[in-house]
Amino acid sequence: MKPILKKNARGLQQKSAPAYELIRLAELNKTGRLTELFSSTLEVLKRYPSCFETWNFLGDVSLTLGNSTDALSAFKTALKLNPSDARVNKNLAITEYMLGNNEKALNFFKIASSLSPKDPDNHFNIGNILRDLGDINGAISAYKHCIALNPKDSEAYNNLGTALLSDGEINKAIIAYEKAIQLVPSDPNAHNNLGLCFHYQKRFKEAEEKYNEALRLNPKSINSLFNLGNVYLEKKNFLRAIQYFGQTIQIDPNAHNAFNNLGLCLAQIGDNTKAIQAYKNSISINPNNSNVHFNLGNAYRDVNRNEKAIESYKNGLAIDPLNAVYLNDLGILLAENDRVDEALSAYQASLDITGGDARTFLNIGNLYKNNNEIENAISAYNKALKLKMDYADVYKQLSSLIKYERGHPHIEVISKLLTNNNSEDIEKCRLHFAFAKINEDLNELKIAFQHYVEGGRIKKALLSYDISQDKTNFELIKSNHTKIKSIKLSVKNSTSKSKPIFIIGMPRSGTSLTEQIITSHSQVFGAGELPIVNNLFSSMSLGISEMTCEKLLELRAKYLNEMAAITGKNKFFTDKMPQNFMHLGVIIELLPEAKIVHVHRNPKATCWSNFKHLFTSNSMGYSYDLEDVVQYYQYYKDLMKYWEQTYPNKIYHLDYEQLTSNPHLETKKLIQHLRLNWEDACLHPHENSRQVKTASQHQVKKKIYKNSSSDWEKFESYLHKKFNFLT
Repeated sequence: MKPILKKNARGLQQKSAPAYELIRLAELNKTGRLTELFSSTLEVLKRYPSCFETWNFLGDVSLTLGNSTDALSAFKTALKLNPSDARVNKNLAITEYMLGNNEKALNFFKIASSLSPKDPDNHFNIGNILRDLGDINGAISAYKHCIALNPKDSEAYNNLGTALLSDGEINKAIIAYEKAIQLVPSDPNAHNNLGLCFHYQKRFKEAEEKYNEALRLNPKSINSLFNLGNVYLEKKNFLRAIQYFGQTIQIDPNAHNAFNNLGLCLAQIGDNTKAIQAYKNSISINPNNSNVHFNLGNAYRDVNRNEKAIESYKNGLAIDPLNAVYLNDLGILLAENDRVDEALSAYQASLDITGGDARTFLNIGNLYKNNNEIENAISAYNKALKLKMDYADVYKQLSSLIKYERGHPHIEVISKLLTNNNSEDIEKCRLHFAFAKINEDLNELKIAFQHYVEGGRIKKALLSYDISQDKTNFELIKSNHTKIKSIKLSVKNSTSKSKPIFIIGMPRSGTSLTEQIITSHSQVFGAGELPIVNNLFSSMSLGISEMTCEKLLELRAKYLNEMAAITGKNKFFTDKMPQNFMHLGVIIELLPEAKIVHVHRNPKATCWSNFKHLFTSNSMGYSYDLEDVVQYYQYYKDLMKYWEQTYPNKIYHLDYEQLTSNPHLETKKLIQHLRLNWEDACLHPHENSRQVKTASQHQVKKKIYKNSSSDWEKFESYLHKKFNFLT
């Protein structure tokens, strides 16, 4: 746009227009007749080109009409005519600020302030610019100066609070916001900002009250809606959080942060399909937020779309290439997908950035451990301990690799760490389980048992586990299945050629070994432990979802499609999630072509193995208390009896003790049941090259181990007959 004013005032002597002309311009300005004011101002300037007041009027009206460049030209001309006028310096500052020239704006505001030291607005504006420039202390000083000149300026108190909050002075910020509210109780922004302070202090109830008050004053406040969503997200009330993030997006469809947080909530409730779409929406609006790319990667990872997950992680790293945490997470994902060299490269890149950090060495150790490279794993774990001597997770990992003898230095270190009252509960939990294993190696069985009990007690408390919820779920599954079974499904015309093999049973019952045996067959793809069945079928099993033929067929299609993305063209594949036994009724109804292999083991051995193990998953809350694990086993046993009665001859029962005692016979029977041609490789599961990413990896990487079912017996005297009813 060409400037409308070509003449500058260089060499002009200031000559004011007559008073009546200036009064008329002022009246037009006061009544908001801007177009008329603009043309009238130009007419006056033709007659009085050196009138300072008229140039100032022209700058004002140009700025109001959105012509910042023309306003700047007019104000500069006015400044040349009267350099010591505070108003024109202030107007120039405002114009430069609107044009994004913060440094120039700051300079003009400072000049205006020196010319008119009692004008609080200049200090207010100086505070805003200094805050934008990152000079928080300078901003705080400016706002305080403004308030000293005008103690009733609620906006200054509000902005002072924001600056103090940025400086970490939350309590002082609260005082400032409360003063702003006292002055103007109807200001929704001050209520919202005070809520934010309470939010940061985890005073969630007070934060909610303030956010809701802000919404009462302004029902369309996207900040307050978004902040309320964040409160419920932190409180793990994901459904309420989803509601508020949805309202935020409804008002502002470009609220990319709301889409991201909506995705976090959807992922938490297991709806990864919608979570993925939410993250994609966020990225389409703002593609430069690396965190959202990683959240998208996590969602893909949760549904085992690992190539898409890796791609998303790499997109995040393209934005933030020096993020060692992201590189670690990429390394973990690559390692999980047997891309060992790439994983090690990612870990090395992380080490190059940090100069060496314990978490990366822990992850390197885990990689080697999963590949059965025990010496390399121990070496990496020891490097982690050199950097972080109190790293509980490393001691837990090492305890599963080392056969401890008396005098080992870890014994004294862990003993001291367990007396440290400042340790977090999860750290103490890991140390107790590690120390229990050490004492078991030393044959100090009473001490070992005590630490298994204490570690379990801490973990159960961390999970807030109550077995009554599991009891309710088992009852719901049986009562609801009658309704599911009554729906007549027809999948005869299905074009799917997939042959799923579900391996189910109690955790620690031999399912990992069974999967290694089956996937040693050249025609079978090992998909591993997948959450897909639980994510898709649990609401149906529990009677939460609607039960219609269309819904069931939709779930079948979703399962087969998600598995196809993982297994490719492989016809036979294993889906080994032990606790899928809970959803067996839905599996059999929806996937009649599937084979079901139920692995069972000596119940006392199973319960003991569950009790003494610290699971990475948080879904095993029953396992951390002896009475709970025995009760849970009874629920499992009762449900399996129900499935057997409901679907006779549909479930293949594999006895773990029989398998380990007579592997040749039992393996042949198993492969025959699966209608696979015999391959000798199935007798050598320890030679299977695929990674085993469960707690049983070391057993299945050895030749079949025969005596594990008797391990519990040495602790029998400490069990106080709790296992007596297990048969």
